[in-house]
Amino acid sequence: MGTVNSDLRVVGAGIGGLSLALAHIRPPRGLGRDERRLVIQEKTPVLSEVGAGLQLGPNAVRHLFSWGLASALRSVAFEPQRLIIHSFLNGQILAQLPLAEQGRILNQYGAPYLTLRRADLQQILLQAVNETGAVELQLNQAWQPESGVGSGPCVIGGDGLWSAVRASVWPEAQAPKATGHVAWRALVSQKALPAAWRSDSVRVWLGPRCHVVAYPVAAGEQLNLVAIANQKDLQAIASTTANWDQEADLNGVRTLLLPQAPAALRALLEAVPAWRQWPLFDRPLVRSAADMARGRVALLGDAAHPMRPYFAQGAAMAIEDASELAAALSECPTELALSRYAERRWQRCARVQFASVRNGRIFHANGPFGWVQKARDASLRLFGPQLLDPAWLYGGGPPLS
Repeated sequence: MGTVNSDLRVVGAGIGGLSLALAHIRPPRGLGRDERRLVIQEKTPVLSEVGAGLQLGPNAVRHLFSWGLASALRSVAFEPQRLIIHSFLNGQILAQLPLAEQGRILNQYGAPYLTLRRADLQQILLQAVNETGAVELQLNQAWQPESGVGSGPCVIGGDGLWSAVRASVWPEAQAPKATGHVAWRALVSQKALPAAWRSDSVRVWLGPRCHVVAYPVAAGEQLNLVAIANQKDLQAIASTTANWDQEADLNGVRTLLLPQAPAALRALLEAVPAWRQWPLFDRPLVRSAADMARGRVALLGDAAHPMRPYFAQGAAMAIEDASELAAALSECPTELALSRYAERRWQRCARVQFASVRNGRIFHANGPFGWVQKARDASLRLFGPQLLDPAWLYGGGPPLS
């Protein structure tokens, strides 16, 4: 393909790429608008989001609201009342944190905690970008390494965990590796569930060697479920990167989760008519700004710092990246902006990556005679609100006024 005549080329039209386009066009108050032209290049012929649900902490919601998306988000998202942590073995509540209840998160951080379908967020971003008329979206256009890296437009790799931009510009980087964990996800209608299984909160059941998360999406009409378990032998379902999202064999859920689940959770899991499954892959933690920007190329979102799903911050970090990169582009020439963006972001991203890996070990704690789980559960009972409310994470973002 020929060289695109633009100052900025974003590879990937996922949450990160679309957020960057919107932040580029609609900067928060106090920041000037960058006049560079922007093109989004997407390899798929049709935009579709294969994920199910996601959680957005106030650190991400603040940015989305600052771009004028508050009304659109509230029409499709859900504001859960509480975060409730259960024992997977007996169902007992270990800790709770008010979210919408008592206005806890909104009052403390200036933005709510939201849950929604990934497809809904992508559609909101896409519609907002299209309405501006200021961004060119090129579908069915795979990125070619030979175009745009030297003297052409600067390239922003927002093309996910298996990033072609990263593989080309960071050839020494390790390929993603299997974590030894496999995940199942499902969306079910809340109306189709017995009343006792419906929820207005985020609920988490903690291991050993597994955990389950359930929360409302689609304005509360659906319940999103994610179950993750340790499974070292992934060859049967993870032999290639192309099959990361596939129809699940229900035997996996039944074998790894149902035997040890408490009765109420077991009934909920058995009520799910179909699951999707995918093995979890990962990369090493970001080590420096050079891992996120090099010359005329920068990475954002999972292309730069893939997040394990144990801190619910993958989408949020991509949104934060987009906002910070747009701010840097409004301040200085492009190559300097990419470098400045990476310097500002890499340490926070590495910290969230580390916290995600650590949470996975905590969620799946497994030790002789159950002592590791008992220590975890005791800590949650004693210090639950402090552990569940990371002010260092949620406190960032642009002002809403």
